[in-house]
Amino acid sequence: MTPSALQACRDVNQSSVLIVQRLLPPYRLAFFQHLAATAPFGVTFSYGQGQPDCALESIVAPEGLNVTQLRNLSIGKRETLVYQMGLPSLIRSKRYNIIIAEFNPRIISNIAAFFQAKRQKLKFIWWGHGIRPRSSDTAIRIYRWLAQHADAIILYTQAAADQLTAHGVPKNKIFVAWNSIDIDEIDSLVQHLPMTRRNRVLFIGRLIPEKKPGLLIEAFANASSRLSSDIVLTLVGDGPERTNLERLVRQFNIDDRVEFVGSTYNQDQLAPYFNTSWISVSPGYIGLSAIHSMAFGVPMLVADKEPHSPEIAVVEDGKNAVFFRANDTKDMAQHLIRLSKQPDQLEQMSVASRKAVRSTFGVKAMVDAFLQAIRYAHSIS
Repeated sequence: MTPSALQACRDVNQSSVLIVQRLLPPYRLAFFQHLAATAPFGVTFSYGQGQPDCALESIVAPEGLNVTQLRNLSIGKRETLVYQMGLPSLIRSKRYNIIIAEFNPRIISNIAAFFQAKRQKLKFIWWGHGIRPRSSDTAIRIYRWLAQHADAIILYTQAAADQLTAHGVPKNKIFVAWNSIDIDEIDSLVQHLPMTRRNRVLFIGRLIPEKKPGLLIEAFANASSRLSSDIVLTLVGDGPERTNLERLVRQFNIDDRVEFVGSTYNQDQLAPYFNTSWISVSPGYIGLSAIHSMAFGVPMLVADKEPHSPEIAVVEDGKNAVFFRANDTKDMAQHLIRLSKQPDQLEQMSVASRKAVRSTFGVKAMVDAFLQAIRYAHSIS
C-alpha cells in the first residue's frame, strides 16, 4: 500500500458516515449490524416508514444501530415521488462527512441532498439498482449524470455496473455489493432432511398484489387432489391482502391444508418452515426470498416474465429452480404435481441452491464492498 493510500485509510477512520434509506426493512438488519460493528468509523442510519400497501416495512427499533427517524412524504399513486422530511437538517448538521443515499431519482430529497452535500464539500455515494431495464432515455441521462458527479457508486449486480460503465461512468468508482442476508447464521440452522420427509410448499413475502400470493393459493387448490394428503401450503408474511387470501382459501375449501404464519424475521423461528419445505414458490416478482430460500437449500418455483429484483441472478432454471408461465395457475399446479413426485431432482436442486448462494452472496462480502467504496470516496480529492 502506498503512503498516500495508508494516509487515506487513517483519515477515513475519523469519518462519520450517514446512510440514508427510504425504509429500513428487516432483511437489511444483519448487514447494517455487521457494517456498524466492522467499520472503523461512526455510522448513522436514517430512514422513514412506508405506506400500508408498500412491499416493505421498516423495523421499529433496530438493535445495535445508531438511527435517526425521517418522515416520508409520498407524492402520487404508489409513491411516484418521495420526499424525506428532516434530511436537509441532518446534512447541514456537519456531523457527517460521507453520505450514502439510495440511487433512485424518484426520491427527490436524495437529489436535493446530493447538491447540498456537494456545496458543503461532503463525499457522496449512490447505492442502488442503477439504470433499470425499462428506463427511458431521459432517466438514463439522469442516472449517468448523477453517477458521474458522485464520489462512488455501489450497485447490486455486476451487470448494472457494466451498464453504467458502458454509459461513460469510470469503472474504478463503481463497486458491487450483492444484496444478501446472514448466510453464516442460516448455516447453523439448516437441517438436511430428505425431500421425502418434507411436506411443505412455502411462500415467504409481503401479502400484497405484486407478490401474487392469490395465484399460488389457486394453483395449490388445483393441485391438492394430486398431492400427498400431508402436503400443506405455508404463507409466511403479512400485509393488506391477508383477509382476501383467507377468504380465497375458504372458497377453495382447503382450510385444513393452508396456514398463515404472519410476519416474522427471526431466523430461529423461520428455520423450521424452510427445513420442512420441498419447494418455495414466487408467484409474482422475486426479491431477497430467492437468497433466503436457497441458503436453506430449498429449490424454487418462479414465475417467468415478472419485473424481478436483482436477486433473480441466482436463479437458474433446471438447476436450482423451475420457471412456470407467469399468471398461469394451471402451469404452476402442474409443476407442483410433477416436482412432488421427483424427490431425487429436488435433492439435486437443493445442493445446487446452497452452492449458488455461497459462491456470490454473504453479509461479509457486502460489508467489504461498502468499506472499499467508502475508502475510495474518501481518498479522492
